[in-house]
Amino acid sequence: MEVKYYKDLRHNFLIIRTLDEPVNGYQFRMITNNKIGGLLPCKERHINGELFLYYEITSKQSLLSLYENRRINMEFLSRLFVQLKTTWDNMSRFLLEEQYLVLNPKYIYTDIESGELLFLYYPFMSEENYIKQLFAFLTEKVDSEDDVAVDICYKALDLIERDQFVLDEVLNWFEQEYCFCHKKENELKPIENLENENGEKKMFEEERDYATDRFFFRAINEKFLGKVIILLGTILAVCIYIYQNYELAETNLICLYAVFLADIFFMAFIVGHFVFQKIRSTIGKRKNLYVEEEKWYEKKVIDLDDMSEENKENNLYGNTVFIPWTENSENKLYGVGKKNKNHIDLSRLPVTVGKLAGMVDMVIDDTSISRRHAKFHKENGQIYMTDLNSTNGTFKNGLRLEPNTSEVLEQGDEIRLGKLKFIYR
Repeated sequence: MEVKYYKDLRHNFLIIRTLDEPVNGYQFRMITNNKIGGLLPCKERHINGELFLYYEITSKQSLLSLYENRRINMEFLSRLFVQLKTTWDNMSRFLLEEQYLVLNPKYIYTDIESGELLFLYYPFMSEENYIKQLFAFLTEKVDSEDDVAVDICYKALDLIERDQFVLDEVLNWFEQEYCFCHKKENELKPIENLENENGEKKMFEEERDYATDRFFFRAINEKFLGKVIILLGTILAVCIYIYQNYELAETNLICLYAVFLADIFFMAFIVGHFVFQKIRSTIGKRKNLYVEEEKWYEKKVIDLDDMSEENKENNLYGNTVFIPWTENSENKLYGVGKKNKNHIDLSRLPVTVGKLAGMVDMVIDDTSISRRHAKFHKENGQIYMTDLNSTNGTFKNGLRLEPNTSEVLEQGDEIRLGKLKFIYR
């Protein structure tokens, strides 16, 4: 496929130019004249006598981009194949053929906010290994610590390579395997029955924490936290009103005090629990970063210890080594203007920037910045900037980058992300 990207005032498109293909085919008319659930919206355009298919990808990210530096867990695998199965069923109702569904991770898009996955349907090219390339990507990116996900990916890839399943059979097999493994994984063993190698009973803190967290988060979900606080506040206000406006017997007054204190305690407990979870999560992330830096430092020390005596002597007494400006530069994007206090460090690449925490390496809280706005990576000794299908665009020296295209950064370049300006040094 000859794929290009284009952005107009409000929309981003993935464009495919068809090469002398029949435009009156059934598959072609179905996808251009209907909105089919699970497929990228598609429209035809005729330009200079040539036919182009415009797939809208506004505010969406490809799996290849989204999981470039992240790992895939069982939760995502479940969502991917449930939506793939749903899309496959929708295609069957329109009599669309499975071999035209492009399952290359580069062309599978997801809405980061809603989690919806959309697939590209191209009726002019059949991919023989359409499912194999998807599982090859999943196997490469799967989280090695998620044993269930790893087992399913490798089993599926092995069966596909032996040509034992078609797409529908693979999906049904995955669904059965997932339901069994998920049930088995979620069944917590009684703590008192667990024993170590010496036959002694052992208390697993991780299982206890998991059971405790599961209980609290099931009872008090963040989504309903506001409603719970409002309810407790209402009860508190009613208690105060009754106390101030009614004369109560001693027994009733004791009951009122008990309700009042219980309400205060429960409200403080809920708020304190969630604050504690947030603090623990933040400390954990910082601890992981510190451990990575410590390992890097230890590696450098070991490398120095492994050097020969001659190399150590030369190193200690100062052999001159040529350092290009790219190695000696600050490798930072400095914010320009009073309202832009953000600095983007490019010394550790790749780095993605945007405003959606958890999906990017650096969060920039600004309304003009997309959830995943731009990516910076290093290739052949040069730093590249890539627009990640952003709404308000990524600019280099006043020129706007096309969606999903890259440009080399050079010292002194003026970079604009949305309405925020930066200088590269």
